[in-house]
Amino acid sequence: MPIDTKELATALSLAQGSTDEVRELFVAAAARDIVATAEAFAPGTDDFRDAVHADGPDGLHALVVVEDEIAEVFRRHPRAVNAMRDSIEWDEVVRKSGGSRAALAVVNEALAVAEGLWAERMDAKPAPGF
Repeated sequence: MPIDTKELATALSLAQGSTDEVRELFVAAAARDIVATAEAFAPGTDDFRDAVHADGPDGLHALVVVEDEIAEVFRRHPRAVNAMRDSIEWDEVVRKSGGSRAALAVVNEALAVAEGLWAERMDAKPAPGF
């Protein structure tokens, strides 16, 4: 019996789709969390890069805080790390721990999305004096 069957191809396609969906969910959630954390750490700051690098109460900036939160998810759900192996950021991250590597890949991939969300918020802010 051949291994490369239509059923196997369908199952592999569904698995890949699920993996892609999990990665997209991680990136979208991380982007929202980066923006929310940056706003909390740097209220009133309009510049995205300044805001994400502002120190929070523990002396960590928003990107590190979000990365740590995601790494904790990967520690609890190690199979979720596989969702990030196809990330364009995966090979750019040099870390030993799969969860830590995956968390940084998520944050790196989410950074551009977060910057877009930040810009949308800034555009929606009322102009001073109104």
